[in-house]
Amino acid sequence: MPEKIELKFICLLENKNEDLPGCILLGVLNSDVKIPILIGEHETETLALSIKGIKRRRPSAQDLFVELLCCSGMTLKEVFIYHYDAGVYKAELVMENRNGMYRIDSRPSDAIYIQQKLNVPIYTTREVLDEAGIITDKEKKKAVSNLKPKNRLSSIDIYDLQKMLNIAIKNEDYEQAAQIHAEIKHRSEQK
Repeated sequence: MPEKIELKFICLLENKNEDLPGCILLGVLNSDVKIPILIGEHETETLALSIKGIKRRRPSAQDLFVELLCCSGMTLKEVFIYHYDAGVYKAELVMENRNGMYRIDSRPSDAIYIQQKLNVPIYTTREVLDEAGIITDKEKKKAVSNLKPKNRLSSIDIYDLQKMLNIAIKNEDYEQAAQIHAEIKHRSEQK
């Protein structure tokens, strides 16, 4: 089993433009390394309502899962984001009951929604951080200098970078927008 690195939920970046996804931002504890997870419009809306404490008229599939989990005697122990490849993350819900441990494959957006409801830890691996992690504070790069250079924005495809740039601008996160813009510009100059 690979070493697990604990993450914290930082925020959900909503985007009101239907052409652009939302973004879940997770951070490594005591570090400036962040993991951006792009999610669809429906997932963004569902998670945003939950975070804001707004109840829906009818339960979402994730709410139903949480209710079934609680009624079944199962306990959610953690969310584990264990794989990243070409912009796609894989996650699992690690659960336990008196008969043992169970792992259920999950989309990260669903897993994080459930994690927010049940307040359990989120973990990932060094490999996921190496592939998908970005550093958001230039002053503290030394603290995570063991990450490979490709780990910054260079591992995200240009289409997703443009989406992230639009989200950062819309949310007035100009430092992040400047970093993303510099990466896009660097790639266009290489062509």
